[in-house]
Amino acid sequence: MEYEDNRPHWPDRRVWEVGSFRESPVDEVGVFEADSTAPPQREQAASLSNPGPGVFGGFGVMSIGMIAVGLAWFLGPALVSRYQYASASAKIRAGYDEAGNYLNDMPLNDLSTAFQMVAHRIRPSVVSIFVNSSEFPHPQMTSNEQGSGVIMSADGYILTNSHVVRNARTVQVRLEDRREYQGEVIGEDETSDLAVIRIRADNLLPAKWGDSDALEVGSMVWAVGSPYGLDQTITSGILSAKERGSELRKKDEYLQTDAAINPGNSGGPLVNSRGEVVGINTFIYGETFLGISFAVPSSIAKFVFDQIVNEGKVTRGYLGIDPRAVVHDDMIREKLPDLNGAIVTEIPVTGPAWRSDLRVGDVIRRWNGQEVRQHNMLYRLIGTTRPGSLVDVEIFRNGQPKLVRVRVGNREEYGL
Repeated sequence: MEYEDNRPHWPDRRVWEVGSFRESPVDEVGVFEADSTAPPQREQAASLSNPGPGVFGGFGVMSIGMIAVGLAWFLGPALVSRYQYASASAKIRAGYDEAGNYLNDMPLNDLSTAFQMVAHRIRPSVVSIFVNSSEFPHPQMTSNEQGSGVIMSADGYILTNSHVVRNARTVQVRLEDRREYQGEVIGEDETSDLAVIRIRADNLLPAKWGDSDALEVGSMVWAVGSPYGLDQTITSGILSAKERGSELRKKDEYLQTDAAINPGNSGGPLVNSRGEVVGINTFIYGETFLGISFAVPSSIAKFVFDQIVNEGKVTRGYLGIDPRAVVHDDMIREKLPDLNGAIVTEIPVTGPAWRSDLRVGDVIRRWNGQEVRQHNMLYRLIGTTRPGSLVDVEIFRNGQPKLVRVRVGNREEYGL
């Protein structure tokens, strides 16, 4: 049986070989022979007319590339987003772990512990005071007539503000362990706004005195009390300034702090980093806390406390001068090394200073060996000097240092 060949025929088609060529029927298998003498133009023609398997392989690579580009275009943003999220999460985790290790090894942990130790040291000595009175005008008190105080002796003497217990008919004292006792007002000192009350109780833990004169501006301080009746509240800050006067009490001397103090804190202690009492919190600037609080320094508070406990009242020294602050022109004129001191502006003829060698214009630099840093500090130094004492006063007069002696009078005798 004969079969008809239905395959298409291209009579003019040739099989070209790289390097040489020869004519061949389309269905013949050509024999390749390398011949460097083959015409180059016919090589080019062969390439174009019969691309061969390499070109079709190129189309495959191009197709795969296009698919890859398509996938990247479609999946790229999601993959990038996931990569960025993973990278950010890794950074957060690394920072979290690093911070944990860092804080465990660094003294911040010790600083936190120190804060806690200050609280443990002072809180057992701090009391809440509740007063029943017929008249209670002071704006620093809360509506329920409540304040704070600090136990300063094991036999029950408590220091607080005078305005806390003024006009009191009854005084109730609550300790940190929630024991409550009736309090007795031992004495008040309106000049310093301090008072001492006493309770009859056992196992009391008194606070220790600190030295407010040694306290430097910028030092850490803690305030403890019962603001708005919230017992045993402790806040912290720094000592903002020393020897501060007030508009109403220009002759007084206060510690200024940014530790939070509010109504009800009155009478509570201001303590240093050892938990020692360096001041008694007394008033704030404004009607609510604005970051400016004032405390009677321990240099005054201890003097008043000891006087009331031992004498039942406070006796102060008196000189009868009116000092002011040293300014730059004074420093130049008097050839002073700094701005410390107090300039005498007035000497009443009836005062003790009139009988001394002090003169108007003198710059008092030291009182009884103690440096006078601010003019209002001089009031405190004179007031805490025992009446009748003979005191050495170092001054500058007409640019020259000079030593004079004065005898201190009794403030009560001058009706002050």
